Amino acid sequence: MNWERSSAYRYLRFLWHFRFTTSGKWMVAGLMLSAMLGSASVETPIYQIFCALFAFFFIDRIVGYTMRPKIDVAYQFPDRTTAKESVQGTFKLDNQGRWTAYDVGVRFFRLPKNIEQPDVETTFGQIASGGSLRTTLRLKPNRRGLYTLPRPRAYSTFPFHLFRDGRSKSEALTLLVLPHFHPLVNRAESH
Repeated sequence: MNWERSSAYRYLRFLWHFRFTTSGKWMVAGLMLSAMLGSASVETPIYQIFCALFAFFFIDRIVGYTMRPKIDVAYQFPDRTTAKESVQGTFKLDNQGRWTAYDVGVRFFRLPKNIEQPDVETTFGQIASGGSLRTTLRLKPNRRGLYTLPRPRAYSTFPFHLFRDGRSKSEALTLLVLPHFHPLVNRAESH
């Protein structure tokens, strides 16, 4: 069996790359460490730390799941750019859910290896039910080529910024990256 084709591998990769935030990944590391050290006896203080971390993790998961927003993502993104130059798109996030969406962000996940997002991950305060928010995202392609980008995903990190939750609709896009040209000789020297 090829491990990379299994559904368990794909789900674990989805959890690690999308679902967990950086602080959520550190929480998982703390849970695993406290579980290993506290498994000898329930009377050790590290076991109580494990129980407290697990309760915190569980509360964040339940509240985040029940309050996850339903967001439509509309964007205007250039269809071509030059290698090693940033390209910027504007995004409009529409909250279609019943409740206010808190700690909302939008990002591309699992980009091709030659394209990076120079901006740090940012979340915005809130979007009221039926409301919208406009923001921008930058990408920096490093090599030329035609890239099919994954669809941008809107998410919420509410309440403790451990998980990303959200139901978002958007379309995938393609980006044509043209080579970066350098003049061979200076025009003043050629005359």
